[in-house]
Amino acid sequence: MTGNDHHHDVFHRLTIHRVKTLAERYLLLFVKVPVEYRYEPGQYVKMRFATAAGLQVRYYSIANVPNKERIVDFCILLTEDPLSDHLRTLAKGDEIEMSPAYGGFRIKDKMRPVVLIAGGSGISPLRSFFFEMTDELRGPPPQPINLIYGCKDGSGIPGKEEFLEFYQRFPQAGKLFLLAEVNTGGGVENGRVTDYLKTALIPEADYYLCGPKPMLDTVTTELESLGIPRNQIYCDPH
Repeated sequence: MTGNDHHHDVFHRLTIHRVKTLAERYLLLFVKVPVEYRYEPGQYVKMRFATAAGLQVRYYSIANVPNKERIVDFCILLTEDPLSDHLRTLAKGDEIEMSPAYGGFRIKDKMRPVVLIAGGSGISPLRSFFFEMTDELRGPPPQPINLIYGCKDGSGIPGKEEFLEFYQRFPQAGKLFLLAEVNTGGGVENGRVTDYLKTALIPEADYYLCGPKPMLDTVTTELESLGIPRNQIYCDPH
């Protein structure tokens, strides 16, 4: 997600449909959008919040695909700052200001195998790709899709239950690796993303990476050392 300046943003006043906090680390935000609102998996929006510390603007990646309910999902990392304090107070029915969707991070070819590699809140756009390739979790993709997700705390992994359930229902779909440094178990292994690259490797696959830039640089280097050409690796820094 590249937070470019959009000097002519038109902000929509939209209503929060639902909100959920995961282990005090992530805010799952579900926003109702009008019929005419358009977005694609992998895109991001700009949100504007009036907080006690003044006007705050942030960029957030969309975590799902267009749907008939017109709900857009977001997974937001909470920290110790004034904006996170404000986000923790949000509730169903509150209004937020949100821009149109931007960005060109996309699945290049849905008929090729895919390996999705995410760290932290970088799961958002890759979850949207996952939904896109599995018809919103209704069935296996046309080609294998492997997912590696790494975070610090395994007690609050965004999408954990839906990913585990999907691969249990469709084991032929590919491989799932949910990784954390603490609070593992229940489908979450102890380890780092780079520990599982070789196991998740599909030589002919496209690789989509999203997370902190140092992680992306490390994973890209590791993939190239394992023989994956640079033109099969697509990155979206978070």
